Amino acid sequence: SSSEIVGGHIGKDSSLEAQSIGGEWSVIALARAGKLSADKAAKYYSELCEAVKANGSDRLSDRKPTENARVIIALSSLGKNSADIAGHNLLSGLDDMDYITSQGINAVIFSLIAFDTTDYSAKTHDELIAYIVDNMTGKGWALAGNTADVDLTAMAIQAIAPYAADEKVNAAIDSGLEFLAESLDENARYANGSESTSQVLIALAALGIDPLTDSRFIVDGITLIDALDWQQSVLRAAS
Repeated sequence: SSSEIVGGHIGKDSSLEAQSIGGEWSVIALARAGKLSADKAAKYYSELCEAVKANGSDRLSDRKPTENARVIIALSSLGKNSADIAGHNLLSGLDDMDYITSQGINAVIFSLIAFDTTDYSAKTHDELIAYIVDNMTGKGWALAGNTADVDLTAMAIQAIAPYAADEKVNAAIDSGLEFLAESLDENARYANGSESTSQVLIALAALGIDPLTDSRFIVDGITLIDALDWQQSVLRAAS
């Protein structure tokens, strides 16, 4: 299956470098898939603790709150407590709304996702939800510019999905889903390929929507899973 192929491919990389985009996302993917060895998990955690200690602050970056968010999500996937990493609280590092929004809505989205992988009572939690809902671009969300983006819209839905019982949040989600459905081509694919498809699948899962049966995300019998399998076969053939 695609998940086994991708898991095997990531697992071959022995260098899950702490505080690197490839490092954290690989840890998250492998841990959630049950494919991260205890040795690799321990090595990553040890290296991260050393990096945080050397950094000497609850904030891993002065300009990029997504650094904290990404690491928190990775630590949660390992069952680790982000509130005490080498004596630093990476969660309280995201307790300032001005700091988070300085990097844009992407940071807001991932800060909320990060907090929700923990039981931390963040001062900014409710503000993050409101900011996402109040800062839509058209029917969805955009990293920049005036046109909604599939990837960011799917990520935003993932972040606010737990709060769908709220009427305003639910309306924003419905709008985003409409945009995601409209953005599919005749082969149930997105312009940006497998990353977009994967983000949308995660968003649907967060809402409890079955991509194999929801007609909004099936094009002439082709599902998002079919599209992802096709994209994986193309990548496999090219390697």
